[in-house]
Amino acid sequence: MSRPALLDKLFQAGKWLLKPGLVPVDDVTIKRNQTAVYVALDALIRQGGGLAVGSDKRIYVDFSLMPTDAFEELLKSIRVPIWLTKNTTIYVATTGSDTLDEGRGLSSDKPFASIKAAVDYVSTTYNLYNYNVTIKVASGDYGREAIRLPSYSTTTGKIIIYGQSQDPDDVICGRFVLDYSSNYNIYNLTVYPNDITVGTVGAIEVSAGEIRLYNVKLRLRNVSTGSGALWGIYSLTSGSIRIWATQSLDEPNGVVFDCDGAAIAGLMLANASKIDFAADLTVLGDTTLSSATVRAQQGGVISRGYSSYVNPGRRPNVLTEGTITGQRYSASLNGILYVANAGPEFYPGSSEGVTVTGGQYA
Repeated sequence: MSRPALLDKLFQAGKWLLKPGLVPVDDVTIKRNQTAVYVALDALIRQGGGLAVGSDKRIYVDFSLMPTDAFEELLKSIRVPIWLTKNTTIYVATTGSDTLDEGRGLSSDKPFASIKAAVDYVSTTYNLYNYNVTIKVASGDYGREAIRLPSYSTTTGKIIIYGQSQDPDDVICGRFVLDYSSNYNIYNLTVYPNDITVGTVGAIEVSAGEIRLYNVKLRLRNVSTGSGALWGIYSLTSGSIRIWATQSLDEPNGVVFDCDGAAIAGLMLANASKIDFAADLTVLGDTTLSSATVRAQQGGVISRGYSSYVNPGRRPNVLTEGTITGQRYSASLNGILYVANAGPEFYPGSSEGVTVTGGQYA
């Protein structure tokens, strides 16, 4: 068979073989010249698919040609975070699902079922850049399992966990633990820790990064502690916890320690780290402490701050509705308790506080 005849046969065979592949095949797709049969690549490329043929006849990926939804699906498939271009809301409700199907969490009609699944999705899907992601949590009981908060990519943006009701009793969840250098804001919910058996734990526990609390209740009663030590707020290593104030006097602020009959070590412990509070602390019920109301050690600092947004003209206080039996405070090993000249009885308790081995009560 002559070479031109062979090329004719290959040309026809090529057209026939490509037809079942759902690619439109015509004389533009499969071409021939005097010496070869070849494929016209530009005819095989779907418009808007993100591929382009250069002048050198090579195929290139041109992401500017790809629709936004297709581009984001590509990034998700190779686990590259999508850079946010605006503030974003993710929804959680007890009626939801943690199955990662299309559109999950992006509307109140298709929420996640757990806070943990929502924060994991945000941390693996997005680079926040300079924008915030608000995880709106509908009223309900989300269980007592600890929520370990992941790290996420950002410049200045934050993840905000926001109970949609301003009554923290309407949203109940397990304790929050942060071990990464990321920042979280938590609003309007009740933290109800699981039972513990050993070790020192906090209803809010941070060893790296920062958590800011706004209108949060810590339910410390009816928690079995075994031989462990339970604190309401526990910062350690390089962690930071701030009891902060919103920028509106119409919104509730502060932290409530629900301690009636609780067997706890104390309210706040800063171990080589810091705790600041710029809004009131409220203690409910009678409780007996195994350590002290507040404790700073190993250079840790607990500071009574100030906010112009809440309680204008005064610093925050510790309010009690019940009796606390135990030591008022303990500062040791260069730990500092800063109370802004409030005096030695600022923190509630039945016995005097102590400062030892470089500890300070300022």
